[in-house]
Amino acid sequence: MNDKLKLVDNVIDIDVATRRNVPETLREIADSIDAGIFGNVTESAMAVNCDDGIICFYSGPGDGASAHLLFACAQRKMESGVLNECG
Repeated sequence: MNDKLKLVDNVIDIDVATRRNVPETLREIADSIDAGIFGNVTESAMAVNCDDGIICFYSGPGDGASAHLLFACAQRKMESGVLNECG
């Protein structure tokens, strides 16, 4: 199995009160990564919606295709949660 696809099982929903403050949420995620809560983090992809539009960020040894795969895995995980709730 592709190691990247294992990420589908690890999408974490952040507390509603916390996620309303974007800088605080990003600091909390960075602190969790520094503390090793997620194990060895080798890649990260993030999208922000701002005055300049939607901007995507990627950090890791890959390229745009790796970022696309990370976003796609996260999207499928979130979709499956919604579909499971619908029955």
